[in-house]
Amino acid sequence: MAVWDGGPGLPDPGPPPNLSLETLDLSPERWDDNGGWGLTIITTLAADHGDVEDPGGGKWIWARLKS
Repeated sequence: MAVWDGGPGLPDPGPPPNLSLETLDLSPERWDDNGGWGLTIITTLAADHGDVEDPGGGKWIWARLKS
């Protein structure tokens, strides 16, 4: 599987955010703004993964899932 991201630069697999019930914001305006977990999830589920810059701009993030 692969996804395209139009943002500049390759992903930075920094530490995931430290979320708690007090810091998690589930309001309608911000329900999907508690990010930072994407690469951690992919690393856990994937047999292999990587990224490649797209010559037309942006980048592709790909993963081969464990079977």
